[in-house]
Amino acid sequence: SASVPKKWFSHLYHVAVCCNLLGLLLLLASASCLPEPTSVSRILSSVGHRHTLVALSLLQFHVTRRLLENYFVHAHSEGGRMQLVGYAFGLLYYVFLPANFVTPEVVRNASLDLLAGGSGACDLRNAFQRMGGFFIDPHPAKEISLLAIFFLGNLAQYQCHASLASLRRPGGRGKGKASGEKYKIPQGFWFTYCSSPHYTCLLYTSDAADE
Repeated sequence: SASVPKKWFSHLYHVAVCCNLLGLLLLLASASCLPEPTSVSRILSSVGHRHTLVALSLLQFHVTRRLLENYFVHAHSEGGRMQLVGYAFGLLYYVFLPANFVTPEVVRNASLDLLAGGSGACDLRNAFQRMGGFFIDPHPAKEISLLAIFFLGNLAQYQCHASLASLRRPGGRGKGKASGEKYKIPQGFWFTYCSSPHYTCLLYTSDAADE
């Protein structure tokens, strides 16, 4: 069946970084056009923008980190291949991933805000001041705990990927028994507690960002 080099996996994160950044910039632009929250509907609109902005900002951090890992941490085998269908689905997944954090109300309000901006209703000078308020949560303890889970999950996943990459390098810091000529069984660190800790970390990271 058709396949592509496994090194092309980095393309997925190039797409993720670009698509998410585009969505984030559009949302930032619409936020500069938000009216002052003087009514319940406008307050809810601001809250929706805030949640989406925080989620997309965290997603941008995550996919940028994964892109850098592909170049500076991962050790792809020279002859490694992956299925073309899986590669194509991966690209589509990251194209639409940011949409998971955007509600229909945010899309509708953002569209109206951007249209209003075309008629001169935006105040770009106060955009960042208004934006700062979006990152102030009325429940800071919950927000801090979720952010801690997110960043600790990213750190743990990075450590797992570095450990896996070291198994392919002579004299690397990875541990485990040799399995064939190319692979070893990872042991120690997070691998002591589960077989795929890098995916376990991803689940906690995603849940924290979604909350």
